[in-house]
Amino acid sequence: MSQRLGILLLSLVLAGSAAAQGPAKPLKIIVGLPPSSSIDLIARTIAEAMAQDSGRPVIVENRTGAGGTIASDAVARSPADGQTLFIGGLDAVVFAYLMSNRKPLDPFRDLAPVGRITRDHWILAVSASLGADSVSDLIALARSTPGGLTYASVGNGSSVHLQGERFRHAAGIIPACRRH
Repeated sequence: MSQRLGILLLSLVLAGSAAAQGPAKPLKIIVGLPPSSSIDLIARTIAEAMAQDSGRPVIVENRTGAGGTIASDAVARSPADGQTLFIGGLDAVVFAYLMSNRKPLDPFRDLAPVGRITRDHWILAVSASLGADSVSDLIALARSTPGGLTYASVGNGSSVHLQGERFRHAAGIIPACRRH
């Protein structure tokens, strides 16, 4: 199913539901990342298409912080009337739940998936000045300098962080010991 067709079907379901309830009130899409992030731009594109297809206003609201858990928690606590949607990744919902001792939100109980909008494609890139021209060169360099290389992520428990740790573990790279 194409992304556009999926949006159209979702819009028709929401529009039909809204028509049965009376005057169309705005639909809200909550995003856990800041404006202009890739997820925010996707949400705004979808909101525009949904508004055109359904004839009702669709508002995108950014609620940033805590790796997206603030946004997913806001959706879980909203009335169960189908008027508030969350757009985010597994890191904002499932990973945060599994990695935290504090469990205010149970994504398996408190949220209902509507569908997938995008699929991530991961790339591995390094500075040309590092001298690693292949993945095996990078792994060899990392193994020869324990703790000497770092990578960036959007935060602990994020999908980027977990992919970095997955790569480090699969490659047998020893993590740096941190002393505070």
